[in-house]
Amino acid sequence: MKPSDQPPPLGPPSASSVEQGPEPALGAPRKNKGWYRRYLPHRDDSGVVQFITYRLADSTPSELLERIEIDIRNVPPQRMNSLRRQKIEALLDKGHGSGILREPRAARCIIENWQHFAGQRYELIAWAVMPTHVHVMIRPMEMESLPRIVQSWKSYTGRYLKALFPQACVDGKFWAREYWDRYIRDETHFCNAIEYIRMNPVKAGLVTTPADWPYCGDNTSGTTERQLG
Repeated sequence: MKPSDQPPPLGPPSASSVEQGPEPALGAPRKNKGWYRRYLPHRDDSGVVQFITYRLADSTPSELLERIEIDIRNVPPQRMNSLRRQKIEALLDKGHGSGILREPRAARCIIENWQHFAGQRYELIAWAVMPTHVHVMIRPMEMESLPRIVQSWKSYTGRYLKALFPQACVDGKFWAREYWDRYIRDETHFCNAIEYIRMNPVKAGLVTTPADWPYCGDNTSGTTERQLG
């Protein structure tokens, strides 16, 4: 894709976005729970379409993460989170660590876990399991909490998969501590994010076409129409 066709950043919002408040989101909920912060800023709003990324604990060697922090230390604060995310995403696509998520048992466990509560706690829109990380797009149902949804995914699959693949763990942890979420602002952002998910296996050099990667999928038929009303 040309640079102009690239999707907007899929990581957390900049510090200035948090301070000034978010712009209207696709499928805005009746009750806005708003932004909250752990190590990274997140937005928790029922009814808002969210693009979520989380990664294996062994996918980002500490020395390379330290190099990223050195590289961005002079970047203006409002750009730092976005640039950090972009650099870490590029690092993830290089396939450091065990890459255990390419194993069919691991990939199936994650996808089946997402599907288990689809239609109950959230609408499952699109997903991709990469060797070192995962992307998933959902719309939480009214009164559902995004951090609780993500925690339930990571907790269940982490317990199951670290028993199967202990070589992928770091200090007993299967998943890295944090995750990135990006709320979908409008139909253009939605389409670009779907394209990003579909093309990530190609961009990472795993396959030549999206259809060749078995751990991607979507339920996008009519999604934007439902969200835009």
